[in-house]
Amino acid sequence: ALQTRLLRVLAEGEVAPLGAAKTRVVNIQVICASHRDLAALVSTGRFREDLYFRLGCARFCLPPLRERTDKLALINRLLEQEARNSGVSLGIGQAALQLLLGYAWPGNVRQLRHVLAYACAVCEGTTLQVADLPIDIRGEQPQGLAEQSASPERQMVL
Repeated sequence: ALQTRLLRVLAEGEVAPLGAAKTRVVNIQVICASHRDLAALVSTGRFREDLYFRLGCARFCLPPLRERTDKLALINRLLEQEARNSGVSLGIGQAALQLLLGYAWPGNVRQLRHVLAYACAVCEGTTLQVADLPIDIRGEQPQGLAEQSASPERQMVL
């Protein structure tokens, strides 16, 4: 039903506001994004073919971060942005960089940005190291409360 209404608005340039007796002319452009394969949905009948072609005047396919070849430039740019937002100037150590480059990034760019923001917040030097990255990125298991209570950092605080 929603696809039909959207198609009608795009085709006729009119919309019927809720509760209104007459339609109103609209001049709109639509920019859409989807993480689903719409062509496959069209072939299975789950997405309207006419709406698919009406929306598809320009298509861009952005591969997931794990498949991108420009990760180094992206990491450097995002690190620079996050460091600037944190008010620090940071570089990145080779081991940390290799870990970030080799990670699969199921959360894509948003996950990378959050990891770098975290690392900027906890880094005590001028270079991000592996230890500054979240535990799950490092491939380690989170510690339980007993292990955390015995940690050297906790002992220093006490």
